[in-house]
Amino acid sequence: RTWRGWRENVARNRCLTLHLNKRSGETGMGKGHAVVRKSQLSFSQIARTLNCGGRFHRYFMLLKFFIDESYIGLRTFNYGGWLAEESEWNRIGTQWNRRIEYERRKHGKLDRYHATDCAAFQGDYEEWSRDEQILHVKKLMGILTHRPDRITAICSGVDLIALKNIFPSKDVIADAYGLTLPHLMQMAYRTVRNNMGHRVAIIFDTTTGYNGVIQDAFDRTLKRHEHYRKLFTTIAPMSWRDCV
Repeated sequence: RTWRGWRENVARNRCLTLHLNKRSGETGMGKGHAVVRKSQLSFSQIARTLNCGGRFHRYFMLLKFFIDESYIGLRTFNYGGWLAEESEWNRIGTQWNRRIEYERRKHGKLDRYHATDCAAFQGDYEEWSRDEQILHVKKLMGILTHRPDRITAICSGVDLIALKNIFPSKDVIADAYGLTLPHLMQMAYRTVRNNMGHRVAIIFDTTTGYNGVIQDAFDRTLKRHEHYRKLFTTIAPMSWRDCV
């Protein structure tokens, strides 16, 4: 219904409902009547239909860049994530869920992997041993890095104290988003620029009060670097509740 809504649907690979009208005499209906069939296709299925061919023979390939921020207080701000083809994310998601389910059965509870809780032995990890914690992280990281040629880690960081001294403002976190996101896009562009048939959708962990700041930084970057428009298709927020 809106362009932003469409972009979020593409990034999240939601389903599109198709109403197909078919006029046929086989139904016994009179002339002018139609049979309405309803089906749902994900955006990835639509893309593969319009963009047919083998993995290395398509007109374009959709990659998803999942990013998240990390900062404590007002000292250091890091923004980064993983860039991979959609099919690789499907593989990772399947294996990741299997591993989480294994740990859930073993320990009785585990909603999801949360790096901070795991490192601090809190939340669902409160009663875990250090050996269990280390093995848990190794197994999950092994899933991510099982095919290192199919996934790329990209990160950008900034010293918040130095940033505030150079660019005084009321909200240094907003400035940090505005500074690191263009840097992430630059590194992603350099990573895949030799395969300009690719397209990249950026999905970021939804924030409290900064989603608009991130969107504005994305728009400004595309306006400043016109050649980026051939690569980056969209940016959209996603809650951790919608992720594995």
